[in-house]
Amino acid sequence: MRQTLLICDWSGVLSHDRDFVHQGVNAVLKHYGKKKITLDELRTLMEGSVFDFYKKQGISDPEEAFSRFHVWFRDYGHPTPIPHALSTIETLLKRNIRVALFSSHPSQILQQEVVDYGYPKEIDVYGSMNKNFPNRVLEGFLESYPSDRVFYLGDTTIDIQLAHDHGIISVAVADERYAYHTLDMLQRASPHYIVQSICDISSVLNSRD
Repeated sequence: MRQTLLICDWSGVLSHDRDFVHQGVNAVLKHYGKKKITLDELRTLMEGSVFDFYKKQGISDPEEAFSRFHVWFRDYGHPTPIPHALSTIETLLKRNIRVALFSSHPSQILQQEVVDYGYPKEIDVYGSMNKNFPNRVLEGFLESYPSDRVFYLGDTTIDIQLAHDHGIISVAVADERYAYHTLDMLQRASPHYIVQSICDISSVLNSRD
């Protein structure tokens, strides 16, 4: 296989934290005197960036709200690794496929989660609450990899749009148990591929080899 880079979104692809995030968001909304929202409402409202979401809720300082969220959401439980994701990552690394993960979680928290889950240290970990950081990292990757060998695996329309914006291969993960966005939402974003979980990514990579 030619030199390949697989970028994985963290939440909903490698880590199951959706239900805790939902509760954490409602804690933030309560703090600002806003109405609680359902999971379906959260999915619809978060089709843009998380900062846009808080602005839509009438919160004047979305970055402050996002910081509060990261303090509070872990009060509702502990995220867990998505089944079989670890073994899939290990197999990909053995095939000399570079694996990176992106998250809006603060870097220190994300690094600790990766260790706690037992993911290999060979994974490149990129976590930041700065909304522009994925674009900067992707621009750097594309200096080393051709765009047709960079795959972005995500569970939201935001992930798919990011891949489209940079001309790389978009792969949507549509497992309703863990994904933040529904299959219908993902289909509307027109990803290159739709898979049930990260376990299916090898077939996508093989089809592009």
